[in-house]
Amino acid sequence: MRSALNRGGLALAQTAVTAFAATGDTALVTNPSEEFDYEYVLACQPTANKSGLALALSNCKIQLRSLETLGLLHEFHAHNSTINDVWTSPSSPFQLATCSSDECVKLWDTRAALPAMVVPVGREVWSLSIGCGETLLATGTDELAQFYDVRTGNKLGQYGESHVDAITKVRFHPTQPAFVVTASEDGVVCFFDCRIPDEDDALESILNVESAVTNVGFFGPQQENIFCLTGTETLDLWNLWTAERLHHYDTIRDDCNKNGLSTDYLIDCVYDDQSNELFLLAGNHDGDMNAVAIGTDAASAGKLQHAAALKGGHKACVRCIYYDPENTTLYTGGEDTRLCKWTVPGAAEATDGYSSSSSSRRATGLDPAGIRKARKASRPLATSETPPHSRKRLLGATSTHSSTMTGIMKKVTEFYKKDECSKYYKLGKTLGTGSFATVKSAISKADNSRWAVKCIDKASLTAEDEEALRVEVEVLQLVHHTNIVQLKEVFDCHKTFYMVMEEMSGGELFDRIVEKEKYSEKEASCVVKKLADALLYCHQKGIVHRDLKPENLLYQSTDDNAEIKIADFGLAKLIRGDSLMQTACGTPGYVAPEILEGRPYGAEVDLWSLGVIAYILLCGFPPFYDENNAALFQSIKSGVYDYPSPYWDCVSDLAKDLISRLLVVDPKKRFTAQQVLEHPWVADIHGVSGDALPHFTQEMKRYNARRRFRYGIMAAKTISALNSAQKRVSASDFDPPVAAIAAVGLEAVKTAAPTTTEGGTPAAPAPAPAGTQ
Repeated sequence: MRSALNRGGLALAQTAVTAFAATGDTALVTNPSEEFDYEYVLACQPTANKSGLALALSNCKIQLRSLETLGLLHEFHAHNSTINDVWTSPSSPFQLATCSSDECVKLWDTRAALPAMVVPVGREVWSLSIGCGETLLATGTDELAQFYDVRTGNKLGQYGESHVDAITKVRFHPTQPAFVVTASEDGVVCFFDCRIPDEDDALESILNVESAVTNVGFFGPQQENIFCLTGTETLDLWNLWTAERLHHYDTIRDDCNKNGLSTDYLIDCVYDDQSNELFLLAGNHDGDMNAVAIGTDAASAGKLQHAAALKGGHKACVRCIYYDPENTTLYTGGEDTRLCKWTVPGAAEATDGYSSSSSSRRATGLDPAGIRKARKASRPLATSETPPHSRKRLLGATSTHSSTMTGIMKKVTEFYKKDECSKYYKLGKTLGTGSFATVKSAISKADNSRWAVKCIDKASLTAEDEEALRVEVEVLQLVHHTNIVQLKEVFDCHKTFYMVMEEMSGGELFDRIVEKEKYSEKEASCVVKKLADALLYCHQKGIVHRDLKPENLLYQSTDDNAEIKIADFGLAKLIRGDSLMQTACGTPGYVAPEILEGRPYGAEVDLWSLGVIAYILLCGFPPFYDENNAALFQSIKSGVYDYPSPYWDCVSDLAKDLISRLLVVDPKKRFTAQQVLEHPWVADIHGVSGDALPHFTQEMKRYNARRRFRYGIMAAKTISALNSAQKRVSASDFDPPVAAIAAVGLEAVKTAAPTTTEGGTPAAPAPAPAGTQ
C-alpha cells in the first residue's frame, strides 16, 4: 500500500491536505465565500469527459460547477420534492437524470435546462441508474425495481418479489451493463440479469447484508466485488460472482473512535483503480473526515489503515463525495452548503494500521428471515476467462441491439434497429422535405409492400425537436387503430433517424372533399364518427393529440372506400389519470379556448378541435375567423359563433346540436369522445340525410384555395400572436415545455403542395361568408 501512495495512487493519504484546508487555500478548499442558499449538497456526480460536476441540492435545484475552479456554470430547478439521486451520462456532458420523491424521473438536456423527458413512475423514486448502452432506465421505489426505455419512457417491466422494503440503491454494473444491483432497507442486495424476464430466473445472486443498506459500489480489477454501507454504520464486502461475503466490518465506527479518529457516521467508499485500493471515508458532525484504507484480500482482511485526515473544509456533516483518481482529487459536499475540493501536492507517510473486530463468512444465498424460499445455487457471472460454451452472452455498448436478447432488454431495443434502413427498404422518390427531414416513398424488400420513410437528420435536431420526436414515436408505438396512421418500425443510425410509416396516398380530408361534385350531411357524420372513435381510443390510453386539424386527417388511398386516418402526433402528450397540461400548442383556428387562456387543460382540447372540423364539414368555412390573430383568439375565447343563412339552412338540428355540445368554452361541459359516438347524429347514420348540401362545395373550394394561398404568409404572425395571447404559466412536472405551436418532430415535413407552415403552423383560414363570426 505504501508504494501505491508514493506513486500517487490515493491522494487522500497526504496529511498536507489538512494544513492547506485550514488556511483556506483556494486550490484545495473551494467555495470559501460562496454558499448554496443555506441548503445541503445531497449528491455529486462528474459529467462526461470530466467537463463539470453535477450537484443535487436540498432546495430541489441542480447545479453544474467547474471541476477546476468550482465556479458555477449553470443552475436550474429540477423537482418539486427532494432530489434523491443523480445520474450523469458517460458519453454526453449535457445529459443527466434525476429522481425525486415527487414520483418521477427526469432526463435533462442541461444546455436548455429543460427535461428532455419526464418519466412518471407513480411512486417515490429513491434511486436510479441507466445502463445497457444508455437505453435502459432502472428505478428503485418501495419494494419494486422498475425498468423503462430511455428513448420513449415506456415502462418495460419490473422485479417486485425479491425485496420487502424500499429499494435504496439501483446500480447497473459498470462493465457488464445488462446486470443490475438493487439494495434495500430489508438488508438484502440482489443481482439481476435484465435479459431474463422471469424475476426468479433473472436473479443471479442474493447478498444477505442483514442491515438496511444505504449505499453500494463496485470495486476490484474487473469490478467483481461490491461494498455495502448500512444504516447501522457497518461495512460489508462481497464477491458478486460467487455471492461470497469477503468481510464484515461490524464495529468499524467504534474502532475508529478508539484509535483517535472521531467518527459519527460512514460517508462512502472510493475505489482507486490505479492502485486497486478501497478507501472508506468516515466523518463526524463537526465536518471533519478521515480516509481509511480497507483490507480487501485474504492477507489484509480485517485490517484498517488510516490514510488521511481531512479537516477544516466542512463545518457540518458531509453528504456526498466524488474521487478522481487520475487527478488525485477529492470533492466533498455537505450540510454546511459547502463544496470542497481536496488535492495533494506530494506524498506522506500513513499512520500505523489497526485491527477491527470482524468476521468473515460465506453467504448461503438464502434470506434467513424467511423473505425468500430456497433458490437454485447462485450462478457466477461470465468473465473473460469463462469458457465460451458456459458463458451467458453479455451485453456491451456495441451489442445492446442484438436480436438474441430476451425479456426486458429485448423490449428496450426491439423497436429501434441499429441498422441501415436501406437493407430492408428500397427508397424511392421524395414525397416531401422540411428543415431537418425528408419523406421518401419506400418498398419493403421482404414483401414488396409500400411505405413512407421519414429520414431525419440528427445533426439538425434541437433538444426540443428530439423531445417531440421521442414522444411521437412513443405514442405511435402504443396505438393500433384503423383510423390512426401506423408506425411500423424505426431505424436509429449514426447520422439519420428513419421512421417507417404507413403510406397515405389518398390526400388530405379537405382536398378529397373538394374533388366531389356533391357532399352530404351523412358523409360528414361518417367522418366525425371515425375521428371520434380514434380520439376515444387515444384518450383511453392517456394520449392527447393536441393538434387535430384537417391537414392532419389523411386518406389511406385514392379508393372511394379508403379509410381516413389521424396523422402527425408531433404535439401529442401522454398523461396520467386526471393530470393536466399547460404547454401552449396547437393551431390557431382549431385551438381550444383554455389553451389560449393559459389554463391547465386535458383531453377536452381534442374535442373542441373536432367541433371546429365538424362545423367546417357542414358548411365549408370555420366557425371562428379574423385576419387579425389577436381578434381571432378573442373570438375563440368568447365562444361566440352562429349558423348563418343560407349556408346552414339545410343542415339538420341534430347536427347543430352536436356542434353546440362540442364548441363549449367550459371544458367540463364539453362532450367527450364517448358522448359524441352516442349522439344520435353519429350513432344513427341511417337517420342522417344523404342529400347534397347546396352551398357546401362552393364554400369549401373557396376556403381550401385561400387556405393554401396564404400558407407561409401568416406563419410568423401566428406564432407571435399565440405566444402573446397565452398567459405564462409554469409547465407541470408531467408536461415539459415544447416549442409553442411549432409541431417539431414529424410535423416539420413540408409536402410538395404544402398545407402547413414549417414547424407546423397552419395557414390562415379563408374569411367566412358574411354573417359568420
